[in-house]
Amino acid sequence: NKAFILLGTKRKHFDTWVETKWFDWIEEQKVSTNTTWVVPCKNIPHKLLTGHYDTIAIRFVKHPVVEALGETCGAITSTSINIESEKSLTHLSQLSLPFAQQIDYIIDCGDRFKEFESGKGSTIVDANSGNILRK
Repeated sequence: NKAFILLGTKRKHFDTWVETKWFDWIEEQKVSTNTTWVVPCKNIPHKLLTGHYDTIAIRFVKHPVVEALGETCGAITSTSINIESEKSLTHLSQLSLPFAQQIDYIIDCGDRFKEFESGKGSTIVDANSGNILRK
């Protein structure tokens, strides 16, 4: 029942699922940190993407690989590189072979993507309530 996070660099990468008013609200927050926004879905996608929720999690990132993929195919899905209740991995070398065999594709961005080196995930904010779900 866990949901994925959609990554993109521009509003248009999320247009299929997110209403304009939520983009406006996110911009008004003027948050400069790594933040994931949980917003209502305007079109309910497959439950594999949203879990059992009627919301969707989106994150704007500044990364050339995400931007290139977004321009080609729209938002991309993301999830933590960990098994539930275990510490998140911060480098591909930590990925065990059995776990790696369950992943369809890995893009190694090398040292160009320092966003998660601390092992700390993004702050997650519920846009409906403004509550911080994870800091």
